[in-house]
Amino acid sequence: MPNLTEEEKREFPREIIEILDNHSADLIAKGFDPAALKVELTTLADSADAKEGDQVTARAAHATATANSQAATEAGYRKASDSVELMVGLLGKDHALSVILRQLRSE
Repeated sequence: MPNLTEEEKREFPREIIEILDNHSADLIAKGFDPAALKVELTTLADSADAKEGDQVTARAAHATATANSQAATEAGYRKASDSVELMVGLLGKDHALSVILRQLRSE
């Protein structure tokens, strides 16, 4: 297939349907009734459009889910980091637990 974009490929069946509409008399005169082909191409074009819509929706949902995941991860990290600061502040930076906590955060 030539180097067509996905959008151009999705539009191609509709272009052929239009050609079949505009030249159906010529095709019928030659013994070919384009009606069944038009129905099949319409069904395929409609399916491709619907699947593209599904893909766009999925892409948007993925972007939202990614942003939500990153925000939740960041919130958890910040709360844990603040907790480390609290414990180190209470115990002092030289306390054995403080050393372990600071090492965990820097890994």
